[in-house]
Amino acid sequence: MITILVLLFGFALPSLLGWLLLLHAEGRTIVLGRAERIVWGMALGPTLMMLLVFLLHVLGIVSLTLLGFLIPTVLLIIGLAFLAHRRTLLWPRDAHSEYREEKRAPWKTALLAVLILWTAFKLFAGAYDLWNVPTYWDDSFNNWNMRGKVFFVKKSLELQYVTENDVQQILGGVSSYPPTVPLVKTWLSSLRGSWQEPLVNSVHFVWFLILLASMFLFVSRMQGKTRGWIAVYALTSLPLLLIHGTNPYADIFVGMHVFLASICLLQLSNATTHTVRPWMMLSGITIGTLVFTKNEALLLYTPVLIVLSLWQLWRQCRVGKSEAKACVRTLIIFLGIIALVVVPWLGFKWMQGLTFGNAKAVGDTVLMLNQRAAHAIWFSLSKEANVLLLPLFLMGSLLLKYRTAFRLPLLSLTLFVLLIFVMQSGLFIFVQALANEAIKQTGLARGLVHIAPSALLLLFLLWEPKNTQSS
Repeated sequence: MITILVLLFGFALPSLLGWLLLLHAEGRTIVLGRAERIVWGMALGPTLMMLLVFLLHVLGIVSLTLLGFLIPTVLLIIGLAFLAHRRTLLWPRDAHSEYREEKRAPWKTALLAVLILWTAFKLFAGAYDLWNVPTYWDDSFNNWNMRGKVFFVKKSLELQYVTENDVQQILGGVSSYPPTVPLVKTWLSSLRGSWQEPLVNSVHFVWFLILLASMFLFVSRMQGKTRGWIAVYALTSLPLLLIHGTNPYADIFVGMHVFLASICLLQLSNATTHTVRPWMMLSGITIGTLVFTKNEALLLYTPVLIVLSLWQLWRQCRVGKSEAKACVRTLIIFLGIIALVVVPWLGFKWMQGLTFGNAKAVGDTVLMLNQRAAHAIWFSLSKEANVLLLPLFLMGSLLLKYRTAFRLPLLSLTLFVLLIFVMQSGLFIFVQALANEAIKQTGLARGLVHIAPSALLLLFLLWEPKNTQSS
């Protein structure tokens, strides 16, 4: 019971921080529904809180103790709340209070209830396994949990540690990863007063639930609640997603951030004169927090998201939806938000001599065609059940619905999904240091986890494009 209470409070505080920041990003032009803002705050808040503590810690202002986490977060929340009160932003209206009217036949309601119950059972079974099985393997142990435990014990951001026999152990490539996930576990352990495996592992399941809630709310807004529930069922039916959502790996955490960023891209395509600015601000926040999740976010997803977001802003200015001065001001704020994360994080990595890349140093890159990696990618997508028939259905839908897929408002989401997949595949096929990540299906699987929610969303929107209404 104590563990559950700690988990609830441990997420409530950063979620309030995220909620307030989203309020300020929207300003007086509300574009998120009340439930969406709460869920997005839960998704982005912990990352924002850990970024704040990280920056203050490396500047020598706070240590990684309970007060080191609490004091700056509470002070920032008070400051944001006071500013929101002054700007009369508190208690905003719901931007999406009305959903489409739905009339379902009794048999459809019964079938939907069965799907929801089956989904709940799978989630419960996965959560039970996550709660009771200790972490013992690969990055789950030596990156996300070990680093968090070292931070908790040492009360500082250690890049190396000393074992009982006084042999210095370098944390190696994992030290180059952003410390967000380990810091979240340090924060929860500091609240609890001790390191508890069930507690620190539970955060991954919470992130999976947040991803599912984000999918449900967005699809429900666009196409109705029935299809929202079906989207949740579809997402939990992808074996790879369900496995990652119920184990202590960090890729559902990354996929959640990628999914929110892809929603911002889509909504920028739908934006009106008044909603361009808030969606660009939200896009900047989602991209900025994404940078602080895993290394591939900075090297792979961030450049594509920035380019597509800037293209959308340019398009809005070109067609006269926004004035030139407003566009320039929005551009500066958008890039400034991202720079607030990128600059200090890259500066820290450079000063500490940490590698750039996904555990493999960029400087060690050797380009060469690897046919085994190409075959592994094809085999995984065509003959294995990791993501079931999602690639086949998506590619078939893109061909059948090409006029919808490659025109606004879905064009930017289509380009994002395709570009990321092509870039992921190209890295595995042509970069020798990463080829084994595809052959062993380790890095390949993680990449699919990151992009699958956005790909599934695109599939749903392709088959009812008339309901992708502006917001």
